[in-house]
Amino acid sequence: IAREVGDKRYEGIHLGDLGGVYRMQGQYDRAVEHYTQAIDIAREIGDKSHAGGWIGNLGNVYQEQGQYDRAFENYTQSIDIAREIGNKRAEGIHLGNLGNVYREQGQHDRAAEHYTEAIDIAREIGNKRTEGIHLGNLGNVYQVQRQHDLAAEHYTQAIDIAREIGDKRTEGIHLGCLGLLYKNQGQHDLAVEHYTQSIDIAREIGDKRTEGNHLGNLGDMLFQQNRLEEAEEAFRKSIPISDEAFPAAAGVFRGSLALLLAQQDQFDEAQELLKIGEPKVATYPGEYAKLLCKKGQVQLLAGEAKPAKKSLDQAKKLATKHKLGDDAEVAEAISELTDLLGVRSSPDEPDEPAAEYEDREFALLEAERLMELGNIEGAESKYIEAERCYLSALEIFKEHGDRAGEGMALSQLGVVYERKSELTRAIEHFTGALDIAREIGDKNIEGRTLGNLGMIYTQLGDLDLSIEQYTQSLIIAKQIGNRPGEGVTLGNLGTIYKKKGELARAGELYNQALDIAREVGLRSVVGFQLGNLGNFYKDQGQHDLAIEHHMQAIDIAREIGNKRSEGIDLGNLADILFQQNRLEEAQDAYQEAIAISDVACPTAAGAFRASFALLLAKKGQFDEAWSLLENGEHMVSSIPEERAKFFCKKGQVQLLAGEPDAAIACLNQATSIATKHKLGDDVEVARTISELEGLLNDNEA
Repeated sequence: IAREVGDKRYEGIHLGDLGGVYRMQGQYDRAVEHYTQAIDIAREIGDKSHAGGWIGNLGNVYQEQGQYDRAFENYTQSIDIAREIGNKRAEGIHLGNLGNVYREQGQHDRAAEHYTEAIDIAREIGNKRTEGIHLGNLGNVYQVQRQHDLAAEHYTQAIDIAREIGDKRTEGIHLGCLGLLYKNQGQHDLAVEHYTQSIDIAREIGDKRTEGNHLGNLGDMLFQQNRLEEAEEAFRKSIPISDEAFPAAAGVFRGSLALLLAQQDQFDEAQELLKIGEPKVATYPGEYAKLLCKKGQVQLLAGEAKPAKKSLDQAKKLATKHKLGDDAEVAEAISELTDLLGVRSSPDEPDEPAAEYEDREFALLEAERLMELGNIEGAESKYIEAERCYLSALEIFKEHGDRAGEGMALSQLGVVYERKSELTRAIEHFTGALDIAREIGDKNIEGRTLGNLGMIYTQLGDLDLSIEQYTQSLIIAKQIGNRPGEGVTLGNLGTIYKKKGELARAGELYNQALDIAREVGLRSVVGFQLGNLGNFYKDQGQHDLAIEHHMQAIDIAREIGNKRSEGIDLGNLADILFQQNRLEEAQDAYQEAIAISDVACPTAAGAFRASFALLLAKKGQFDEAWSLLENGEHMVSSIPEERAKFFCKKGQVQLLAGEPDAAIACLNQATSIATKHKLGDDVEVARTISELEGLLNDNEA
């Protein structure tokens, strides 16, 4: 409505509010997208107050993702804006947020400084809620520094304020913090009492992050008391909740559960928990160091003393690099593993320094391990976790001058950003990888990266540039005998020619690609090319052949666990069934495709929502159709081709609902997108625009 009436201010406010909703749901990509749009509007209309607020909120998203440099930059900007316009409340809030960044990086003195300043401002302006929050945060700092009396004093003040103003969420958080304090002091009954109160409040108000966190803390305490069954139950409840609400905590508690299971000789599950948990804490130095110590204990229990020593060395390096010397929990974890290993580790008697080449070799092995973890997370569509792993690996490769590793990390980051539909960032990282590949003469990475760039330019609608990149990639694949790469590139070229309407050429390329995929035995590529051929036959009106190929592609995707391909082929199958007027079957396929693609490929999920909305509109189910369109529009916002087709389908829904003016507006938007992004040679876009134009003409007649 705000857009319809041209009210920029309220458009920005509602975009920011949506960003907050997505952040609370853990949908960080959508949160970033909405906050960024809100910031742009606020700057455009000169609304500094809201601009500063949204910039700070965007900092919250980056902080929760472990992107501390970005969070620091955003919070600093917010503080500057708040001071410029005299907004003391906002200044205090963002000073506290900056304190959180310092605390999570182990800079506890700096954190205490910012919390104290935030508390002073809150008291000055009478902002009880912020005062209570930062009293609790300051209590966290004192707890880490083992200043238990000061910590208890600040937590108690924070709880009193929360109860006074009726802030249940903050009350629950700090009750849990007191529980942790009592646990560390060995006062287990008091700890259980406070954890239980905190968990009850979290459940009452739907605060999943706090519920998961304190269930895990309760598990840790029960583990200390050797109440193993109760501890295991608490950990297993905590982990799935934290996976959604706060992945870093899920990683921490996986480490605790792994150690518990290892003590019961359940090593297979323990190792699996550690493998999954490690990337989740990779950007939280203190938590990562503690997890490595638990990993070392698991390895020691399994009789693997040498790997345990390596885990200890990694933990020490993290503690030194990130200046975690005043983090008592990290120091205690390192000390415990050191004692178990029987290794000398005293500030007065340091371990023998490793030779420089050994240190470099160890670091590069760690980077390779992070790359492998990133690949695992990416294969499961956990793109935030994959990004963290690749960024950590990239930092190590740069530090030790490994250009080939740096290029691989940049390339994988490009893949992650493409999956997240952040195409500008994807191009930036692929281009960096391409430059390095050419510099070091790595034809394999050069060819693969050219292919990735071709894929991006296809999504952006620049088909000629896409053909150029794919052609270069194909030449390199043939030069170095990379048959799998040759097959993939032939299939991608087929898709370009199909978009250009050159169907005979497209069919020829798809079949060549399928032959090569079968020759080299790559099931994932066989499935991909079968899906391409399914689309090819659909466009030719050969629906039975199209369905046959999509069904084969779906079977392969399920067999190898490729959720992205499964979701896309299910959606394409639904499109064919819709064309055949097999509406119930189409509806089932759309629902399944959307549920899978929401996680594995959000752009496809948005496109299929538009198709499903049109199907429902034809059945007169407009409420659900509008909901699908509303939820789907932002998912295609970064892909011009899909955005243009989305608006055409939305226009058809509006026409069926008796809203021709709104349908015309959608047609104009689609046409504008096609013109702006030079999509004139994309046959599919031209066809959807033409179809809506024809329906509008028929409606006027």
